[in-house]
Amino acid sequence: MRIGVLGPLEIDDRSARLGARDRIVLAALAMHPGDVLSVEQLADAVWGDDPPPSWSKNLQGCISRLRKQLGPDLIETAGQGYRLRAPADTVDADEFIRAAGRARELLTLHEPERARYVASQALELWRGRPLTELETWEPGVTEGHRLEEVRLELEELEVEAALAAGRYADILAPAAAMVEAAPLRERRWALLAQAQYLAGRQMEALRTLRRVRVVLARDLGLDPGPDLVALEQAILRQDPRLSVDPAPSTRDGVSPYPGLAAYCEDDAESFVGREEETRTCLDRLHSVRLLAIVGPSGSGKSSLLRAGLAVALRREGSHPVVLTPGRHPMDALTAAPRRPDSKSPAPRSNAIWAILSYSKATSTEHSITSSGRAAGTRRSTCRTNRRSPSWSWPTPTWS
Repeated sequence: MRIGVLGPLEIDDRSARLGARDRIVLAALAMHPGDVLSVEQLADAVWGDDPPPSWSKNLQGCISRLRKQLGPDLIETAGQGYRLRAPADTVDADEFIRAAGRARELLTLHEPERARYVASQALELWRGRPLTELETWEPGVTEGHRLEEVRLELEELEVEAALAAGRYADILAPAAAMVEAAPLRERRWALLAQAQYLAGRQMEALRTLRRVRVVLARDLGLDPGPDLVALEQAILRQDPRLSVDPAPSTRDGVSPYPGLAAYCEDDAESFVGREEETRTCLDRLHSVRLLAIVGPSGSGKSSLLRAGLAVALRREGSHPVVLTPGRHPMDALTAAPRRPDSKSPAPRSNAIWAILSYSKATSTEHSITSSGRAAGTRRSTCRTNRRSPSWSWPTPTWS
């Protein structure tokens, strides 16, 4: 289950097909998952100061309809109120706030590239004005303003991280657009001036700082703050403390090194050292219908599945299909290519489906099911462990 409130209410990345009152109740509960909202608070969110005489029964009807659509356990009765029982990543606003905090932490730890990546990923969650269903409820309006402020800060942090990473040439246009979107935020003017100065455009940087003086005086009757004044003086002095080494460039913008990228089926010839694990997996699949390869991130689960097991299955005459199901696994399964000699949409009984399931947790499972029929079958698990810097791999533990 995925609930989106960073824009119009969504459920599982689709527009929520709920009545207006049900949408308000769900948005209010999703505002702070795990916190109890009293029936009076929910009534205030739905009807404001003019609830109908039957508001209590009407509210119970909203909860009942939401439970039918979302599942009976998602909304829990707690005393004289309700709360949303959901994992940490169920509501996009919670993920957004956590990512913003992580991006700030990474920038403080002098890891600007990672900070920029985390900030950009968080900003991709933003779809528009948050909590639009709660625009007439004061707590909802307050929370919406808080989320909007976090977004503005994240946009600025993304630019600041790019500058710290030496990517000032790439950030000139986004920094200018950011200023135009919120011209009364002094930090945006400072970031634009820094980007211009580092890109070798000192006169443009000084013109930017003179412009902000005019804007602040005209719209707010204020002078620039001390940070802007200090930046202007540093640019005039060409203070060496402003300098940042440009980011290293790669030929054609592509790194020649694969890094930790997983081996694919085409890499089978160079995939060595996992022959024993591959044979063990094959033996297991002859007696069970579901095999899960489990291990920490980077331990080689994807490589074993793709370049080891999938290739071995194909050599045996099976038809392996590697899927990345994402948030809608049934859609991915339906769209999977069928066995070449099969006329039916579903694979034949001796076909093998290889399903990769990625998670944000440290451990990730990769499951292989025979003919896509995993329910009610026996399951076997392989655990992989990474040892650094040795290239040898330990024997997996089977359970």
